Amino acid sequence: MADKKEKPDLEKYTRTVALKDGSVLHLRTITTDDEDRLMSFFLRLSGRTIYLRFHHVLTNLSREEAHQYTVIDYNLL
Repeated sequence: MADKKEKPDLEKYTRTVALKDGSVLHLRTITTDDEDRLMSFFLRLSGRTIYLRFHHVLTNLSREEAHQYTVIDYNLL
């Protein structure tokens, strides 16, 4: 009988943070449901921001790359 991985409790990685200006941020883990949002976010970044974030020049973020960035094995943490 194969061992099934337990679904991780991602709530333990969720935080609400108040900023100095009074704004509130809700931080959570990235999931595969975020692929489209990640790709949309990428399109709004400047070339400099892309370079600083990814450490090399990228002109687009492929579906495969977005998938790679959003599939996290939280059981390893």
